[in-house]
Amino acid sequence: MLVHDILSYSKIDNEEIKFESVELDEVLYFVIDFLDVNDQVTFDDLTEVVCHKSQIQILFQNLIENGLKYNQCAIPSMKIINKNSSDMILIVYAGNGLGISPEDTQSIFDVFSILHSNVEYEGTCVGLSICKKIMAEHDLQILLRKSTKDGSAFEVTWP
Repeated sequence: MLVHDILSYSKIDNEEIKFESVELDEVLYFVIDFLDVNDQVTFDDLTEVVCHKSQIQILFQNLIENGLKYNQCAIPSMKIINKNSSDMILIVYAGNGLGISPEDTQSIFDVFSILHSNVEYEGTCVGLSICKKIMAEHDLQILLRKSTKDGSAFEVTWP
């Protein structure tokens, strides 16, 4: 799994990016179905954007998986909220998970940033790094907007 994630991370720079008009609802339905988390994810209708579709699928997948995996609630859940305005597209991924401590907020997008024991939460610690790299390839922004003991919220912004 680690080798796969490192290859995914390095491939982002080397992949020829073909931007196309993509319905984000389609991407979201695909990812939710692929992860089999239909009952754990609620969402607003999203919009159409110009992007590299497979990279945005990876972005959605990593954000949803992390929100549901790093969780001790009886029913892990994620809300995907559309906060579009006339001059930007803003999508919030809000989960009810563990939250991220203030001292870790600067490093969460670093490769191999380990916040939890690998015994407790299996993973490679590359997912958010991949998200950050995808956003950079698209000249877009991803931010950790809120994090408390009741969960975290990430914002993805398109101009």
